[in-house]
Amino acid sequence: MRSVWWRALWLSTGAVSVLAAAQWLRTPSVPYLVASIVATALSLGAGLRFSARRRWVLGFVASMTAFAGAAAIAQRSIARIDRAWPAYRADIEFGAADRLERALLATARDLGNAARSALAAPNDPEAAFALLSGIVGGSSAERGIVLYRGNRPIAWAGTSRASPDTLTAPFGASFTPFYLTLYATATRGDLRAVATALVHADPPADRLARPLDADVAREARVRGYEYQPADATPNGFTLFASRTDTLFGARPASITPS
Repeated sequence: MRSVWWRALWLSTGAVSVLAAAQWLRTPSVPYLVASIVATALSLGAGLRFSARRRWVLGFVASMTAFAGAAAIAQRSIARIDRAWPAYRADIEFGAADRLERALLATARDLGNAARSALAAPNDPEAAFALLSGIVGGSSAERGIVLYRGNRPIAWAGTSRASPDTLTAPFGASFTPFYLTLYATATRGDLRAVATALVHADPPADRLARPLDADVAREARVRGYEYQPADATPNGFTLFASRTDTLFGARPASITPS
């Protein structure tokens, strides 16, 4: 008889824990979160007394504890948004700008290394294509590389959203109607290598491409980034420059409380 009572208590408190968690997902608030945590604790105590389903009890409690931890972090962010929205927004946008700048610097370094490595491609066409494929492989964003002898491409790999034929500066950026591409070149004798990385794609091209800033924006919790050419960059944009030239300005898209 006692085991039946403990079983009923464990099922009841478990149900309350789940219902309170569901209400928190619908309307996040501290009382719902506290109710879910308390009910989960009661479920643990009652479930351990009802030993016939102890594995189920521990699995349920572990799941609800993980939910409570994630919800507590989210609740803290919600409270900060309610109390100090301007400071919260500034922190998010500053962090997003810093994250993008670090990603661009790392990409620029990788492109320079890739272009120089491509100059070592062998004369055999099949081996040259294989080398270039290995250089651009493994990146989550779109990258491409083309090796020229004179003005004639002799090997290539990856995807380039800008015409490599027109990219001749040691390091630069190319704006097209839908794409922003970062590139680096290297030369040796009559060989020239152009390595490119897609930084940004405007709609609807973003559905077909894999730009660098899409992953960065997701990690930084912003909707995306806005860009302007170097000669038209207004205040509020972070300038991204090579050693000799300012290439473009970038800033996170504005975020709103909702």
